[in-house]
Amino acid sequence: IDMGYIGPGAHKLCINGRAKIFCFSQIGDADHVLASKKAGIETIADLKGKKVGYSSGTSSEMILKYALEEAGMQWSDIEAYEMDASALVTAMMSGSIDACACWSPSTTTIINASAGDVISLCSNKTFAHRSVSPASWIVLSGYYEKNAETVLKFTRALYKAMDFGSKPENFE
Repeated sequence: IDMGYIGPGAHKLCINGRAKIFCFSQIGDADHVLASKKAGIETIADLKGKKVGYSSGTSSEMILKYALEEAGMQWSDIEAYEMDASALVTAMMSGSIDACACWSPSTTTIINASAGDVISLCSNKTFAHRSVSPASWIVLSGYYEKNAETVLKFTRALYKAMDFGSKPENFE
């Protein structure tokens, strides 16, 4: 893959020089720490001793870290299970874990399938005072220099699609 769309957690690739941002997309609020009410969880503090899934190296890990810190907790206070994004959905829906840190569309899938059992304990907005949650389009280092015209055409197509999608008559 030469071009990609990344969320907040993956921006460290750009900082480390492994990728370059060519088009900022948005500041998001897609990350949430979700929990099962059946597991007796109503607050972040209730995660103590519970099975909590997250995806390491992503915004999932970041929001879970912020949530634990805000509640005066550490990783050792929870049973942390590192898994990929699709596994988080399956684990929450099956009840294999009590809570998870994930992003949209997984958050929507989990909440809709929970029949009212799953609640959001926090989201990006909760920690807006600490950091923003950018999403951007990137290319691998070296790609832009060799393919500037392709990147320009792709960016124009993105903006054309955003313009189209922003019109109420096109919402469907």
